[in-house]
Amino acid sequence: ILKQLKSYYNESSVKSGLIDLMQNAEVLIKKALYRESYRVLLKAEKIAERHDFHVLSLDIYDRLLRLNYDLLADNETTTYSLEIYGKQKKVFAKIAELAELKYLRNVYNSIFHSEEPDEIRQQKKQELLKHPLLQPDHQFLSYKAGVYYYHLRGRILMNGSTDQKKQEGYETFLKLVAHMERDPELLKVSLINYTTAINNLVFVSHQLGKYEESLDLIDKLSAIQTDNNYLQFRIKEKVIVNKLAYYLFTQKHKEGVAYIEKIEKELLENEALFNNSFFIASLDSFTMLYFMVGEYSKSLKYVNLILGYKNIMRSDIQCFAKVLNLMIHYELKNYDHLEYILKSTENFLTKNNSFGSYHKLLVQFFKTILQETNSQEIKKKFKELSKALAVIEKTDAEKIMFKLFNFREWADRKEKSLH
Repeated sequence: ILKQLKSYYNESSVKSGLIDLMQNAEVLIKKALYRESYRVLLKAEKIAERHDFHVLSLDIYDRLLRLNYDLLADNETTTYSLEIYGKQKKVFAKIAELAELKYLRNVYNSIFHSEEPDEIRQQKKQELLKHPLLQPDHQFLSYKAGVYYYHLRGRILMNGSTDQKKQEGYETFLKLVAHMERDPELLKVSLINYTTAINNLVFVSHQLGKYEESLDLIDKLSAIQTDNNYLQFRIKEKVIVNKLAYYLFTQKHKEGVAYIEKIEKELLENEALFNNSFFIASLDSFTMLYFMVGEYSKSLKYVNLILGYKNIMRSDIQCFAKVLNLMIHYELKNYDHLEYILKSTENFLTKNNSFGSYHKLLVQFFKTILQETNSQEIKKKFKELSKALAVIEKTDAEKIMFKLFNFREWADRKEKSLH
């Protein structure tokens, strides 16, 4: 385990090697080997600058200055001392920029996780884009600052309420990926961030309907090579979730089910190795795809897995599963059981602040439909349900949900099947 973790934290390994060099330099000074110490520090300086270890750079510069003035103090080192002051000023500017970007990221996260109304949170997120460091023409000072800049700006834009904002988010994430790929050496120690960047790009491409582009990105994600077991599973989970989403968005449901049959054994057997959120999202896609092709018993199997999952991080998925559970039992003609679970479903949705939108509409629908025996009345109720769902389908809050799983289309099919 420690070997895998050490391999995963490649950046930390570089940092550890750098600290070792600095310790070596100190030992050489104590042994009065000043020139040797100087050469070691110059080597450490290049590594620190190469990998954006700004704080360590300052420490190295302090040590070089001490050697220059107190120990060596010849013409060569005195001239270099003047250069060091200029380098220190640049490093301070990089530290200040990076610290401010990290602060803005934390502000964004606090807004994202706050319990304020969506409208207020959206407004606060967009306000962040007015900050000088998040302007579209900002010239960042370091590789790491560029990663933070593109990532944060992209996240804010992709959560915008308009397609124009999302398009800007897509273009920003494209720039983030290009920025990271521009330096293969630093990319090697930032692979986890690179996979996240591509994952975000896939997410926005789905929102914008760029499905074929998203498939290319998923293939790119899948092609990332690493011998680290931890990172392999982080990549694999992103590939699985995004590919399942691709089949749902493009309504290639049969192909999606064929894909499930290829991956479900490995996914279930290695559950503990997958991130909880990605694992549950995968099961969520299983339920939808099986439902769409009429395999209701298989859909129910995964709905039950989701509903029985302990310490779940995605209450939104559980709330959807509760509603889908009603639909599955209706399709399976388990009317007595459906009537039995309606109240507990309503209580669960209310408790999780989800008794609104399509959740409430479908619960109320099943409450009334179970009382009807006349096929024409049932047909009429499905038609009314379709009309009500059509309104919800157009709202920004549910637009993406209906692209994944269209409740209105289900109601239309049920209405047409009745004579």
